[in-house]
Amino acid sequence: YRLDDDLTLTGGYALSDAEFAAGPDRGKTLPLVPRHKARLALAWQATPAWRIDGALNWSSSQYYGSDTDNSSPRLAGHITFDLAATWENGPWQVRLAGRNLTDEHYATTGFESLASESPADGRALYLGLAYTP
Repeated sequence: YRLDDDLTLTGGYALSDAEFAAGPDRGKTLPLVPRHKARLALAWQATPAWRIDGALNWSSSQYYGSDTDNSSPRLAGHITFDLAATWENGPWQVRLAGRNLTDEHYATTGFESLASESPADGRALYLGLAYTP
């Protein structure tokens, strides 16, 4: 949605109704699939050469990978914040991006039967250079 000439708001939402179709866990929610995910992003074209992008990402809780009967506690949901600055000049583009800038500690994979969770990436910075003739 264009808020004005230089500011754009975008968003998305996904609802996953993923269930076992057969077997002893028929009708139960598939593990490791969050039911809800959402993203809200704002892009600002500061100058003809500079663009700033920010986004909030949210994911609801999900069942552990080994919890096919949905009887145990879940992996917690999480919120992350991303920010990027992009400079373009002719065929050149330079981008500095930060993901999970609040360094949210969360896991998207875990197995209760092994008493383990695999942590997601913490705060990360990326630098990109592109040339498109």
